[in-house]
Formats: sequence, structure tokens, C-alpha cells
Amino acid sequence: MQKAINKAIAIKETALTYQNNPSLSYRSVAKIHRISTQSVIRYYNSETTPAPDIFITSQKLSPVEEAVLIKHSVKY
Repeated sequence: MQKAINKAIAIKETALTYQNNPSLSYRSVAKIHRISTQSVIRYYNSETTPAPDIFITSQKLSPVEEAVLIKHSVKY
């Protein structure tokens, strides 16, 4: 999970670098940050959802249910 979060952060930083420096192309910014060019293009065009957001929306248990389950597991 941490690897996916780190990759999402790197893609976001790369897209921001491209946005703040219009003299650079997608390819050059992606090469600087060692990220796939297609990943930067998809992020910049809002075609993808960052990994941390996916983890939150795909959770099977609500935070309350998760806390109750943990408390019950620790108790027994």
C-alpha cells in the first residue's frame, strides 16, 4: 500500500511541475521524476483517481465497524 501511495505522490508532484513550468514537456518532466509519461498525462487530465482515494472508497467496513471488530478481536 505504501508503494502505491508513494507512486501517487510522485505522479502528483510531476504533474504540478509540468503545470508550474510550461517550458517543459510531459516527457521531460516525467523523465526528471522517473515516472511514466502516460501516468502524468492521465493524472493531469483527471482520468485517474489517486491511490489513497481508491483505498478509502473501496473499504468494506466503516471506521466504526472496523474499531468494533478490532476491539472484539483484542478482547477474545
